Amino acid sequence: KTKVKKNTTIKLTVGIKDNSYKVEKIPVLAGMRTNQESGKQLEGLYIYLQENELTEKECILYGNIPGIAYYMQMPPAMNCWSDLRSYVPEVMQEDLREVEMQIGTGGEKPVVILEKNYMEYLETGETEGILLDDPTTLEKFAYIATFMEQYGYEKSYANDKYVVYQ
Repeated sequence: KTKVKKNTTIKLTVGIKDNSYKVEKIPVLAGMRTNQESGKQLEGLYIYLQENELTEKECILYGNIPGIAYYMQMPPAMNCWSDLRSYVPEVMQEDLREVEMQIGTGGEKPVVILEKNYMEYLETGETEGILLDDPTTLEKFAYIATFMEQYGYEKSYANDKYVVYQ
């Protein structure tokens, strides 16, 4: 047992420390508070997608960014939680085959949005910042990277958190 003296204050530091920035430019997040860096990164991504008429397109996401499809109001082309352990590589391969079949029958290529750490991994092989608690994380990302290469994706936007490929 742990005893705490009466009138002792315990301070826990968990989660966001600064929520002074109010998101205004993303309708679904209007009024949400976060830190300035996160807010500006989200808004920058949204503005880019809006200006380039990409929000109507389907998206493939990878990294710790599953909410982006909802925030940007983009329909997902496959599971938004593709980096979770429960989304096994075999299911990802099936989902990517479905996307390929849609493209093959005249459908548009989905927009690929990655957490920036994965772009850096593509470009340098560096895994810093990538959560590797699931042993299949990089295996699954390799399937997306192969898909991107096969369909000629190129980086069209990047900020400190998100990278867009078309």
